[in-house]
Amino acid sequence: MASLAEKTGSPESVMPHYWLRHLLAIALAAALLAPSVPWITDAWQNSPLDSPGQWFALLALSWWMAVAWLVSPTGNALYWEGASFDLLSLVTVGVGVYFDVHVLLAAGSLGLAWSLSRFLVGGSAWVLLLPALLLALLALPTTAYVLQQAWPFDWPVTNRGMVLKTVLATIILGTGGWVLFAQVHHRCLRLGFADSAYVTLALVASVSLAMAFRPPEFGPGARMDTSQWAFDRWIGAEIDATPAEQRLYDQARLSKRVYAGPQGQRVALLIVETDDVHDLHAPEYCLTGGGWQTEHRGTAAFPVGPGGARVSSIGVRRGEDRLQSVYWFSSSARSTTDLVGLRLQNRIDPNERFTLYLVSALDNDPDTSQIALREFLGAAPWL
Repeated sequence: MASLAEKTGSPESVMPHYWLRHLLAIALAAALLAPSVPWITDAWQNSPLDSPGQWFALLALSWWMAVAWLVSPTGNALYWEGASFDLLSLVTVGVGVYFDVHVLLAAGSLGLAWSLSRFLVGGSAWVLLLPALLLALLALPTTAYVLQQAWPFDWPVTNRGMVLKTVLATIILGTGGWVLFAQVHHRCLRLGFADSAYVTLALVASVSLAMAFRPPEFGPGARMDTSQWAFDRWIGAEIDATPAEQRLYDQARLSKRVYAGPQGQRVALLIVETDDVHDLHAPEYCLTGGGWQTEHRGTAAFPVGPGGARVSSIGVRRGEDRLQSVYWFSSSARSTTDLVGLRLQNRIDPNERFTLYLVSALDNDPDTSQIALREFLGAAPWL
């Protein structure tokens, strides 16, 4: 691995060949990501949580260019070191295709792109181009949401996911800068085959165990008769969906209603019907993107439908406002709160159509809201 000074003093024939390898690696990365680009750019434009993603992608590309400028390969051979990590990327792509989860497919494609760059550019790219891979992963949609939900502490900021992404990017760039400095000054940092094999096997085993112990969950179908606007002293009226809801469910059929109960209770009902399960999202995603902070979520035994289907219960807060909601996805045959399971079912039967039902009690008191939700779901007309 040569320093910048050595590279500039090398024969002229080395430079075109060196840059050709980098450009080829970037072109192959773009080809692998091409199927995911429409979904990624659409999320960047329309989702509040994902909108800064393009800046992380720009950081990733800038890091790649910095490595290409400062470090050159040692020869003309192809490099096979660390090839066991490629297995993890292939597994991720396979899981993404099997469960029809776009973000996993994109993440696996980025991993394969990184593997190709290492294969073409050199074994040291294993370390030097790793920050580019990690920053590109932070650019993917849903990463801010996952980080926000996984963070165990309550910060006094609206978008914790974006803060965490920024902190992680700072750590990645700082660590990568130190490694790049050491590499340019001949302090080689490389991972051997045994190291990469152990890490790969551990990660593959973890993913496999997680899949084995978390099978998809389905219950009986729980569909409402949406043609009824009045039932059991509840009266409903259509209201306009918010711009954020319209953007998020752009390709779906949206209906939003408010029902008034016999004691003045108010319940909002959002119905999303679609022919493509990719148009369905967990409501926590758009709620957190709208500035709501999750206070609790779990599975609740509400009286939903004739079979008593289980639903997800979530409580969110924004300033002094509180919102208690339940939601589920249902077809005529089955219901679930598991989006991964729903997409797997879509692989088995592509013609099965699912509908999202989100029921929210418009009352700041959580106890009163729970009672209103239970009464509304108990009285609702079911198909």
